[in-house]
Amino acid sequence: MIYKPTDITNPLEIKSLFCLYLQHFGQGYAFSGELHDFWECLYVVDGEVCVSSDERMYYLQKGDIVFHKPQEFHKFHIENPSGATLLDFSFLLEGDFAERMEGKVCRLTEKQNAIMLMFVSYLKEEFNNHPETKTKFYFYNALPVFKNDPVILQTIRLYILQLILSLSKDEIPIKTVETSETVLLKQAIEEMNKCIESSLSISDLAKTLNISLSGLKRLFKKHTGTSVYKYYLTLKTRTATTMLRSGMTVSEVANKLSFSSPAYFSATYKREAGKNPSEEII
Repeated sequence: MIYKPTDITNPLEIKSLFCLYLQHFGQGYAFSGELHDFWECLYVVDGEVCVSSDERMYYLQKGDIVFHKPQEFHKFHIENPSGATLLDFSFLLEGDFAERMEGKVCRLTEKQNAIMLMFVSYLKEEFNNHPETKTKFYFYNALPVFKNDPVILQTIRLYILQLILSLSKDEIPIKTVETSETVLLKQAIEEMNKCIESSLSISDLAKTLNISLSGLKRLFKKHTGTSVYKYYLTLKTRTATTMLRSGMTVSEVANKLSFSSPAYFSATYKREAGKNPSEEII
């Protein structure tokens, strides 16, 4: 019998891991938030947590999960009296399936939850096998301990890939929780996106939203952890990255996004994205 090979394409890949925490948080704990240029995932092992992703807010319970895409501001706080046990891991995700994870907030199916419970069980076993994490892993990034163990790192990677592949075809979405502030923030971001190819006046934005300038500043600081203009630059940087990767030159992008010069755009992009815009050109 002649066997013909079946080629396997690689729709996604995880090349780097950044953090791995398994931690219990008590009532009243509040993480003030962050944004970065890699993906992050938060899985609720037990309890309940309130999570914010840019202008969206969710109440997640046991078995729920949220993916934060690169450059998405995220934070969480605990209101539940019994607290919450959370598994948090961040990674560099590449491939065609990556975009399917954008905005992914869902309740895992029975099979998906089984993947995560095996993942948690595996981590606890390895934590107990390593003296550095055995007594303090609940407040400890475990990756530095595992960095020289390719078997553990590959196993972690495979659990994450298995979860993402499962989520790419089956999920139970969770609805956002809307408040007057999150609605207003969403409107502000929509107005920013309308002006992404021009210059934005923060004062004019406040007038459009019928809010005071100080009120607008407080709104962004509370829900995004940054200033109004800084957030606007983040949106411009995301748009610029897409344009550069589509084949546009640095000069073309600078002109399209209304920067005063290619040099000023390059300096701004490097400050916001951490790399030169020319590095994004394929």
